[in-house]
Amino acid sequence: MCPQWQAALDCPSAVERQQLCERVFQGGEEELALMEALKLLMLGQAVELHRCMQGGGDVPLFCWLLFARDSSDCPRSFLCNHLGHVGLSAGLEQVEMFLLGYALQCTIQVYRLYKVDTEEFVTYYPDDHKVDWPWVCLVTEDDRHYNVPVVEAAEELHEPRNSS
Repeated sequence: MCPQWQAALDCPSAVERQQLCERVFQGGEEELALMEALKLLMLGQAVELHRCMQGGGDVPLFCWLLFARDSSDCPRSFLCNHLGHVGLSAGLEQVEMFLLGYALQCTIQVYRLYKVDTEEFVTYYPDDHKVDWPWVCLVTEDDRHYNVPVVEAAEELHEPRNSS
């Protein structure tokens, strides 16, 4: 396991976990390495799903959409034409958000601000594991740029009261 992941898991408080994240996520080499690791996880998941799809197995609906594009009819073309550019000149498309959720085995709940007052205001990637996978929450204004809402952690402000 990556030392940063273990350190995050071992943080005794939310304040220390937030401080660790602030040190790692500054656009430096560590952050880029984590992003590349996520892309490898996504590629591995794409290979597995494509193999299952080619073998006639059951796959989530998004797989048919992911591999129906001329630019990503197989995992190799997906890597070359889409995934390799993520973080450099491109972001994730909605169908790729489903793949990210599957790769992380996590439901990504997205508040789409430009869709306020519609049924599409809150979207789930994937939407078929909302009950059995943990959730991560994101906010987007345009389905291209995603932000993680963060509540700033604060130390306990009050000392425990002594009962007399």
